[in-house]
Amino acid sequence: LKNQKRLREKEETLVERETNELGLINQEFEEFKNSLEVGQIEKEMVLDKREEKIEADEQKVLELQQKQMAEEKANQKKNEEIEAEVMAELQEIQLIKSDVVQHQVEVKKFLDEFQTTYDKILQAQGSEYEDFKKRIVTMEDEATRLTSSLKEKEKLVLEESAASEKVLHERLKQRESMVDVMEKDLRGRVEEYQTFVQELADVKNSMNEEDQSRKAELLESLSHYEDKLSHLGKAFEDLSEAFQVEKEKGQIEIVPDEDEKKPMEYDDALAKAEWPLAIRQRLGSATASEQNSNITEYLYKFSEKWGEWIKVPDGKFLMGHPRQKDSAPHREIAIEKPFSINKYPVTNVEFYKFISETQYKTEAETLIDAIVYHNGNLALHGSTGPASFSNPSLTPDKNAFWLCPDGQSDSLYGKHSHPVTQVTWNDAKAFCKWKSEATGQAIRLPSEKEWEYVASNFGKISANQFYWDEDRAVEFCNIEETGICGTLPVDHFPENEHCGGVAGLYGNVFEWVEDTKNLPENGRNSKSNGLTYKIARGGSFITHFKHIAPWRRISFIKSYCTSFLGFRTVCEDV
Repeated sequence: LKNQKRLREKEETLVERETNELGLINQEFEEFKNSLEVGQIEKEMVLDKREEKIEADEQKVLELQQKQMAEEKANQKKNEEIEAEVMAELQEIQLIKSDVVQHQVEVKKFLDEFQTTYDKILQAQGSEYEDFKKRIVTMEDEATRLTSSLKEKEKLVLEESAASEKVLHERLKQRESMVDVMEKDLRGRVEEYQTFVQELADVKNSMNEEDQSRKAELLESLSHYEDKLSHLGKAFEDLSEAFQVEKEKGQIEIVPDEDEKKPMEYDDALAKAEWPLAIRQRLGSATASEQNSNITEYLYKFSEKWGEWIKVPDGKFLMGHPRQKDSAPHREIAIEKPFSINKYPVTNVEFYKFISETQYKTEAETLIDAIVYHNGNLALHGSTGPASFSNPSLTPDKNAFWLCPDGQSDSLYGKHSHPVTQVTWNDAKAFCKWKSEATGQAIRLPSEKEWEYVASNFGKISANQFYWDEDRAVEFCNIEETGICGTLPVDHFPENEHCGGVAGLYGNVFEWVEDTKNLPENGRNSKSNGLTYKIARGGSFITHFKHIAPWRRISFIKSYCTSFLGFRTVCEDV
């Protein structure tokens, strides 16, 4: 019946809708008839089509009504069958109901007995229940207090999260702008590299042509020198025979030299020659024939070459930058008493002396994996082929430490005077402790303000000034534009009049300082999950010129070490 009613309502709705449509069509027809005479014929045709469509829709409605009537008859028959089944089920329900009534009587009897037993139990446990209620009330009060406390903490966390999110958003904006600048710069460099490749190919071709003529000259010279050596060899043979004859006659007496077994006297050339052997001995790869007990003495004396101190007067200066975020707070700072600073960063040979005397193990050898910098290398595929560039990367290397900064056993060959790298802040502090005990002086890392005071020429240059432009900077600094992609000797560049003669403050390697990085947004030390961040200054061989400044700072985890991070020391006793 409901389906039949629904179908009738649908039929009435359709008829009403069709009636409304017919009314609208007639209304439109009358309006068009009164207002337009030119298009009367076309409109009549449109109306005829609409009337035909309406008639077709009415026909469909009639067919649908007939179909619904047939369905109603089938549903009615089906309902009668369902009613018969329902009546049979009702009879069964009546039988079940009589059984339920009987069970209810039995259940009521059981409940009466249970109630009696339950009353006895309640009476026996009444006092215990009262105590339990009191404990529950106390726990509820405690829960309320904790809830209030948690809500307050949640509010604080939300506020801190909002502040952190704001700072992160600002940093992301800075990073995006930095990426755009770097991308533009990289494109320019790719074009420069492609030009360089072409020039290199041209030079190679010209060198090949010159080599052909030089080979002929060299062969002729070699032939000439070979003849001279043959004559010299013959002369030495004659001299040796004459010496033996005179010795047999007793005319020549060989007196043994008392200093024959004494070690060779120290000089720089000897120490440089012994440096690779010293590395192999430390690594345990030296052969028995290579062992030299005097090598340590040579290198210890050699290390003193870079131990010069520069006296720094007391004074005042403006620290930091007024607008840049990667600087210390911009304010006037006083250097209350003079101190001395090492002219050069600590070199590999100086660190070698520290390790040899203390047998100290750096953190890269015991606790952490050193981070090795791999520069992007230019690969030539034939003289006329395309050039490809591999991207610079930083990767952990279990084999890398201060003596093998890139993980290879010959990493430091010829680099005795390069700044030591792959040292953590803790390793640098251990070196200072040893140096203090060895000299009886207070040796330590420079504070951030001391480093910037010296780097700003004792406060004589402002935050927006620098000593050189980009073209001249490569004459005094090992930075990205220098193109070395690695460290250089600490005394590689010519001395200049700035910073009191202190060398290597900009580029080559970042330098650890004493200070811990602070978070300005909440005033707490930068400790995250137990990690402490220490500040480094100065830039390195991978730093772009525009990021070189006396005030610019960077921070690393104090247990971090890499190929472009070293340190220098200061002495409080002047």
